[in-house]
Amino acid sequence: MGTVGSNPTPSARQVVGGLRALDPPGQAAVGDGFAEGDQFGMQHYLVVEGTARIEEGGAPKLLHDLAQRYIGPGTPFPPMPDAPEGFVIRITPTKVRGMGPWGTVLG
Repeated sequence: MGTVGSNPTPSARQVVGGLRALDPPGQAAVGDGFAEGDQFGMQHYLVVEGTARIEEGGAPKLLHDLAQRYIGPGTPFPPMPDAPEGFVIRITPTKVRGMGPWGTVLG
């Protein structure tokens, strides 16, 4: 699992710096802000814990490769010339938890 950032703004650098400060680094949470929730009103979310590897640079190429697969072959992405190299954060999962269609059905 990975997180991609192609804009090394001060806020992106702060996020990467904060992740590097963790011991060991590596937790990502993903929420589904568009879901209305399950029959109990619980929103879907996914937490992946593990060990993170932070790579400086390479984000535009990874975004381009992902766009070819998920948007379609020949998709120009990122949609700007000379996109900043950014960061790529790769997490090797050790624990996955959350609430959603991938989990246990209650009721």
